[in-house]
Amino acid sequence: MDQVSSRLHDVYHSLAEQINMSTTMGLTADPTILRVQDIMQPNQATIQAKTTDTIQSVAEKLSKNSTTTAAIILKNEIIQGIVTMHDFVNRVITSGKSTQDQVQTIMTQNPITIQRTAYYYEALTTMLLNGIKHLPVTSENNQLAGLVTLTDLLQAKQPTAMLQNTETLKSATIEELPQIKQQLYSTLTTMLQQQVPILTTLEVMNTLYDQLISRCIELSVKEMPTAPPTKFCFYLMGSGARKEQFLLTDQDHFLVYENQSDLDNQPNSTTYSGHIATRYFADLSQKIVENLELAGYKRCTGDMMASNQIWRGTLEEWESRLHEWTLKSTNDRLLLAQNFFSYRHIAGDDTLHQQFQQTVTDSLDRAKIFLYRLSQLERENPIPTLEQPIRSMFRRNKKQLDLKKEVLFPYHHSLQILALMHGITYGTPIEKIDQLHEKKILSENFQKDLKASISTILNYYVRNRHQQHQNGEELTSTLMLTTLTTREKEELMLSIRLIKELQSHMLSYY
Repeated sequence: MDQVSSRLHDVYHSLAEQINMSTTMGLTADPTILRVQDIMQPNQATIQAKTTDTIQSVAEKLSKNSTTTAAIILKNEIIQGIVTMHDFVNRVITSGKSTQDQVQTIMTQNPITIQRTAYYYEALTTMLLNGIKHLPVTSENNQLAGLVTLTDLLQAKQPTAMLQNTETLKSATIEELPQIKQQLYSTLTTMLQQQVPILTTLEVMNTLYDQLISRCIELSVKEMPTAPPTKFCFYLMGSGARKEQFLLTDQDHFLVYENQSDLDNQPNSTTYSGHIATRYFADLSQKIVENLELAGYKRCTGDMMASNQIWRGTLEEWESRLHEWTLKSTNDRLLLAQNFFSYRHIAGDDTLHQQFQQTVTDSLDRAKIFLYRLSQLERENPIPTLEQPIRSMFRRNKKQLDLKKEVLFPYHHSLQILALMHGITYGTPIEKIDQLHEKKILSENFQKDLKASISTILNYYVRNRHQQHQNGEELTSTLMLTTLTTREKEELMLSIRLIKELQSHMLSYY
């Protein structure tokens, strides 16, 4: 009876919270919880064509419908592609292509689609993350159900903060950088209020933050007296690199540029000298740090920024650093390596990025001692076991849990080591989980359960810190266990147990 009474209390408490939230948001709230089928252009209003239709015939269909800017290309009722007005301009007119050719020669094949029952925010984030403006909508049996465009989303209600931020970031000036943070925080608040899944929320927010950082880099380059003397790449570390940043933290980044030998082989080598490149990227890094600080990113107290010469250098210099870290695995170097191996490419030359990735991979070929030393650090910091009875665990013994120190850090480090052991040197934590599954290191069930578990942990972590931020309190990662409902406690215990299994799996190799 005590257990039934406790569960009923949880149910009514949850219901009261939902009613209060819906009342607070009101009718003018962001339309995040709308379904795509409520916004889309229905099947009968969507321009459709066959793969064998001529370009001219499809163009004529579009011209007759002033409200539609795209046509869905079907073959045997299956979506084969999409053609937009942009395609007609860039793939027909500018290239002088014959309008009597089949439309399949200019269509975008296998376009991204979305289910009609998907939410507004899913359509919006899909467009933003993929840089597209048209989404074919499918029914439950994967047949064409309609089309939703960015314009449709805008017309559903007033433009969302998410879309406004995207447009603002593209053209932001140095003077406007300090105002952007609050706009981004408004988007975060809306998504948390609308109960958008936490991994989707983080994906959207980090996409926006990436655009902010890229804009800061662009502005920094423009401030320099000359263009970059050679190719370079800019990388994030820490929560930004893991795509887990939701409030702007301190800066964590490094910079890579071409080798001295590559510069000497270029024409006009006096202009592209290694000395000039060294001075140029030192100055550029300093400007990037200053502009990021204007945008709301505090300077790293540990000076792990590209403005510090040990976090900036040529490919050869980075190869030497990695060799030193793996060969002389002192505790200080291990901590640097733990931060480094979460890196993510944000801006710069893609070819140089591929070369850098290969350098990182090569440096780990003979790094078994290094990985062993990393694993021993984790052995000293085991994830807590929460297998005691709930009443004892949550009401008598342990009243709080440091999610960052006791769960998230061990999770990140364990996943990082396991990935490095199997040649996976790049990717966010979720991407590394998927790559480990592809290599059959993690089973399909464990892969899904682990992602669900980390989603649960991150949900508590993000919401707690966001609430602290809104209340003007000091930010901590402490979760008060006594505030959780019975269901939440059980969910938390299961999630931590699964993450502990990942840590144990990694340690079993050593």
